[in-house]
Amino acid sequence: MSNEAEAIIDRAAHATFDVAVVIPTFNRATTILETLKSVLKQTLPVNEIIIVDDCSSDETVCLVESVRSSIVRVMRNQTNVGAAESRNRGAFATKNSWIAFLDSDDVWTPDKLEQDLRALERNPDAIAIASNHVAETDGGNLQPATRKERIAEPLALLKVENYLGTCSTMTVRREALASIGGFTPFLKSCQDWDLWIRIARRGTIAIARPGSVFYRVTSNANISLDGKKRRAGHVFMWKTAIRPCKRDTKTRSTLALTFADIAANLNKRRSFRRLCMYSMKSKPSNAVIAGLMLISIVGAPDYRTYRTRVVRRLGTLRAARKVASHRLLSKRTND
Repeated sequence: MSNEAEAIIDRAAHATFDVAVVIPTFNRATTILETLKSVLKQTLPVNEIIIVDDCSSDETVCLVESVRSSIVRVMRNQTNVGAAESRNRGAFATKNSWIAFLDSDDVWTPDKLEQDLRALERNPDAIAIASNHVAETDGGNLQPATRKERIAEPLALLKVENYLGTCSTMTVRREALASIGGFTPFLKSCQDWDLWIRIARRGTIAIARPGSVFYRVTSNANISLDGKKRRAGHVFMWKTAIRPCKRDTKTRSTLALTFADIAANLNKRRSFRRLCMYSMKSKPSNAVIAGLMLISIVGAPDYRTYRTRVVRRLGTLRAARKVASHRLLSKRTND
């Protein structure tokens, strides 16, 4: 073992950074071995790897069991319970202080956990660590999916969008995870967003800046591309995280644009119009962004009517700015 590797392990021991990796899986025979190997190749060794199989019907379990490693443990669900509950079962089956989650079709760079440790050293009071990640499409194209930085009030931004990313970027203190009850079991989408918000309410989230997670965006059974599940997840987030903040007009109006974009992608034109109009009514400057979104619905039968409304709103906004500028100029002249 090199001196550098020994130093990393010594730092981890000193920081009590004992990590268990939880990987929920369902019919991932084509990707599970690559995912598992990316954990075994970490420069900072993990204490335990828990694979939670959710009733796979392919060779996923056989492939995992073929890997000879004393730290790999397989848990098999008797019934299909979904990824969220599978993560909970794996997380609460370990006694390690830290739990890192990884989806069975994603991979880590070899220094992922080492970067987590460095982030923890910069923020020793953190209860969770978020890694930046890179999205990989079916064609093998790579693009940065997140550029996270330390933000003073992450909860405020999380109420607008899930800027911290997927579960594969998430490393959490076991005690903190237990205190919030883990993942919401019935959620099929937005599981990561929901948990990030509840973690942010509890304490500090450290940021591991290098992109150390490769998140695969595939057309094969990817929940993030499933319109119904995605919409249901966002509705849940609206009800639980956003609607209670009735006085926070800025947050609600900005999030409305996020949902409007989703509605446009799902061809929900009425929802798109209502969300945009709500957002512009609450915050007139959002009319500019809403106008840009119209590109995605140019073919809509009611496009002209809606465009007229947006232009009218933009005109009102420009007029208001001119009046404000005129008043400011007059005040300066009089002074």
